[in-house]
Amino acid sequence: MLSMVLPYAMSSTSEDTRSVAVCERTRAGADAGRCARCEVVPAAQRDGGILHLKLPVPSSEAKLRRLVAEAGWQMRESNGVFAIDVTPGDLIAYSRALLERFTSVERESIRALFVEHGTEPGIGGYLDADTLQRFIARSRLDDVACALRGDMLSAAFQPIADTQTLEIFAHEGLVRLAPESGIAGPADLFRIARDTDTLPVADLAARRTIISAAAAQSFVGNLFINFMPSSIYDADSCLRSTLALLDELEIEHDRVVFEVVESDEVADFTHLLKTLDFYRRAGFRVALDDVGAGFASLNLLHALKPDFIKLDLDLVRDVDRDPFKAMLASKLIEAGLGLEVGVIAEGVETESEWSWLREHGATYVQGYYFARPAATMLRARTIEPSLAQ
Repeated sequence: MLSMVLPYAMSSTSEDTRSVAVCERTRAGADAGRCARCEVVPAAQRDGGILHLKLPVPSSEAKLRRLVAEAGWQMRESNGVFAIDVTPGDLIAYSRALLERFTSVERESIRALFVEHGTEPGIGGYLDADTLQRFIARSRLDDVACALRGDMLSAAFQPIADTQTLEIFAHEGLVRLAPESGIAGPADLFRIARDTDTLPVADLAARRTIISAAAAQSFVGNLFINFMPSSIYDADSCLRSTLALLDELEIEHDRVVFEVVESDEVADFTHLLKTLDFYRRAGFRVALDDVGAGFASLNLLHALKPDFIKLDLDLVRDVDRDPFKAMLASKLIEAGLGLEVGVIAEGVETESEWSWLREHGATYVQGYYFARPAATMLRARTIEPSLAQ
């Protein structure tokens, strides 16, 4: 299957011509030592072939037969496996029809394998068999490639300020997508990327976008950059280009804080510890996001010993009025301060929430009450909350 190296520049060529050109650059990029896992998006399948489906229950088989009859598809059955003939260029249409016909539970239970016309799957092909859900997601690989083009991604920055003085301590970088990207937003992008096994590419593209935008503004203070642990399969390989970009732009490592997001989905603590050790040895600091949102984040607080923790925004919301939230938040703040960890309360939206956080010793605050994310970083020394309202 052909692949796409990202990011790449816009051109005036047709969509098909651009895809071919990108695929040519992929081969050249591989020769130049690119990380194929982190910098390459496989091209969506366009050739015709046979879609093999193994359905677990008779009711799902009946659904498939009705769909095939209604759509006029060609299908044969052998030993409980259904083989659907897919004409060239129609795989996306077939995928959409299957998406609409089966429930999410069924799609996770049905096994799927696509074999191009004139080829045999072999051992490698059988290993590629996956759930129907993931197979359908891969039909959107072109959407991912389009969204990760350099002109489709942009950065927004939200300040993080000292709770007592509102002096700006840092900005958190957030990625945004152009409306014409074909992706609803960052959450949709990362969900599709995860389903299509392109999360490392999406995460790296987001980091590069934020770093480049921050450097272009000659930012002062510190920069928080999100990263998903599941996107890093090998720290030395996956993070080399991030470090190279920071050094090229002459951004001091001790001004950069890498923020672990989606901590509740961390399956391998040892791998995460090795990744964060790589960051720390390079002189970066580490933050743990969404503390208080789940049991995993509390375990990670003990295991990772981060430089900063960010209280989950759902915990912060109405903390001044909800006794349960107030008790939990106060204990987390107390624990953070006792461990000499900076405590950041994110999602602050009201003056009363800010007042409660001041009284209970949170180190820093972040939220719409102070400033919304914007393409331009705040240049003032301190925040004026009234300007954000």
